[in-house]
Amino acid sequence: MRQVTRIEERRQRLTENNLIFTTNYTFNKNNRNGILDNNFYQFRFKIESAGNLLSGLSNLVPFNENENGQLLVFNVPFSQYIKTEFDYVKYWDLSRSNVLAARSFFGIAIPYGNSNNIPFVRSYFAGGSNDNRAWFPYSLGSGRTSALNDFNEANLKLALNLEYRFPVFGDLNGAIFADAGNIWNVFDDVENKDATFNGFDSLKDIALGSRLRSQI
Repeated sequence: MRQVTRIEERRQRLTENNLIFTTNYTFNKNNRNGILDNNFYQFRFKIESAGNLLSGLSNLVPFNENENGQLLVFNVPFSQYIKTEFDYVKYWDLSRSNVLAARSFFGIAIPYGNSNNIPFVRSYFAGGSNDNRAWFPYSLGSGRTSALNDFNEANLKLALNLEYRFPVFGDLNGAIFADAGNIWNVFDDVENKDATFNGFDSLKDIALGSRLRSQI
């Protein structure tokens, strides 16, 4: 019965209606000089805020409420949260087409006011070809949970990637990479301690994947 309840909760999570009214600011900086430059860095910062204007209007215009006390606009509760991301990429040209590439990512989205969780489309997931490549997309996390759901997501993410690329012969290139990271829930309505971030002890939940690959 508990498993059936969990499945129903996931169905509601994936299909619920959300009104997301946001403003955001993104800052990008890099010093790359053309596509052949393999000695550069790139930094991206983003901050996004949702629901504050509608929350302010609710002091002037009486909004309806649902059974959970959430304010409604067009009969849909509006999302309210603050979200910020830091993304840093660094390439080192080691000569003779040998390149070392590193990436670090940190993102967090905190619900408040009219929301007690982050909409699914604004949440983080882990795994996949552009993330931790030892896991399929949405299959890693959250925390130390066993990934019981088809679409595992959370509102805190840490990702680290390191890759060494080198020529083998002709047009055949090789690479050795290591990916580390995970997702957790924090400051929301998830109570499962295995899925939430509980300080530095939760860093033990970081998953590591590595592999040797080749490509033409």
